[in-house]
Amino acid sequence: MKRVMIGCFAHETNEFNPNRTGLDEFRIRELFFGDEVVAKRRNTATELGGMIEVLERNGVEIVPSVSAFAMPAGPVTVGAMETVLGAM
Repeated sequence: MKRVMIGCFAHETNEFNPNRTGLDEFRIRELFFGDEVVAKRRNTATELGGMIEVLERNGVEIVPSVSAFAMPAGPVTVGAMETVLGAM
């Protein structure tokens, strides 16, 4: 059986905004890890929802990593970046 790792890390960064975007800002909007990614994104009109639908329909094993979204703000902090990318 084929296996595909899925995940998403989305943030619109404004370099002129002095407010950094940390993990708390991702938690407010969306921060899911592991199986929670599939449970929360299945049957949604989102990029991950579409991936899940196609992969499941084709019998592909999904290896979920992380789904992280934050509102537009200043640059993402190193700690937040390491946490999200580390989950991938």
